[in-house]
Amino acid sequence: MIAQQEKINSWLALGPILFINFLFVWKYGSRATDRAVVAAALLVAVQVGWVLLSDSISVSDKWTGRIVIAAGLLLLVFAALAAWVIPLESLNVDRWSVISSFWEAAAEGKYPYFAESHMGNPPGPMPVYFVIAWPFYALGALDTLAAVGYLLLLFGLYRTPAKAKRLVPLLLTSVFMFWEIAVRSNIFTYSVLVMFALEYFRRRQDKAWGTNLMLQAIVIGLLLSTRSVFALAYVSYFLASLKLKEMPFGRMVAFGSVALVAFGLSFLPFVLIWPESFREMNPFLVQSSFLLPAWFIPGFFGLAAASALLIKRSEDVPLAAGWVLFLCILLYAIFHVLTSGFEEAFFGSKVDLSYFLLAVPFLYGTAGLGMLLPTAISRRSGM
Repeated sequence: MIAQQEKINSWLALGPILFINFLFVWKYGSRATDRAVVAAALLVAVQVGWVLLSDSISVSDKWTGRIVIAAGLLLLVFAALAAWVIPLESLNVDRWSVISSFWEAAAEGKYPYFAESHMGNPPGPMPVYFVIAWPFYALGALDTLAAVGYLLLLFGLYRTPAKAKRLVPLLLTSVFMFWEIAVRSNIFTYSVLVMFALEYFRRRQDKAWGTNLMLQAIVIGLLLSTRSVFALAYVSYFLASLKLKEMPFGRMVAFGSVALVAFGLSFLPFVLIWPESFREMNPFLVQSSFLLPAWFIPGFFGLAAASALLIKRSEDVPLAAGWVLFLCILLYAIFHVLTSGFEEAFFGSKVDLSYFLLAVPFLYGTAGLGMLLPTAISRRSGM
């Protein structure tokens, strides 16, 4: 019964991943051929075939580990080639430029949220997003930042060869991964960091109040100060913890309070140094003026809260969070298709497909990554 449920969960996780890959091949492949939709369907069919056949293919754990290492090296080589061949200024994705302009303004003593990317966009992410990106910016390695999330995923898969055998070929045939590295996007990387933090919280059996739990709250609060959309995943995880009676309500309130204080403190330098400028321009204003009308937001949080009602086991939580993020981005895409038309929304610039990647780490977690986290490993080894 448990094995059957795990199989169902794996397909529920892989379904959106395959759909996202289909969309990427269709959209960006259409710039090279009129048969991009056919190519997208064929690639997804090959991926489905691989998943179905992979269990019947015998590969030793040693060779699986080598394949994972080779995949990581391939990503690093691809990132280096992309940095060498594709000029930053030629890109129509400006996440690298948002980071660069933010830190250039800060270095000049200017208010960073007044900066503009090479495409004229203001910085939308929250402060910790830029703090995490700073070492990569300082080293001129924003292309590496784009690859870090996928390398972390491979590191996790290295520890479970049975899962790696199925998922690494699936990852290496995912066009969205190579697209994101090529354009120096980083959505997947930040989502992986959030997923790891939330999974550590979920899997740690000892949730007694103490230094460890407080540090978890601080880290989770700071990671919320990257992209506000991650709050949807937080709702799924924390309400599930209450429903499954993993943490008492009072302790959850204390945990959430510490996380919110950490989140709020990340804005303190901007409020103290540039109080007037902060009121005029800040990430809350930027994010509320893009993507969707504000009246969508309560519905999204309602969806996240409802997801907790469907969770029966702790192992279902990352799947629920992944589906909440996936459905919210899908609704965002449908909204723009209805208001702008399919051609303009999908093939134009209205719908940013990369936002779907917010959900992918949580879905991969359900398909096998979740059990790779240190706490689970420690429990199995008796540590």
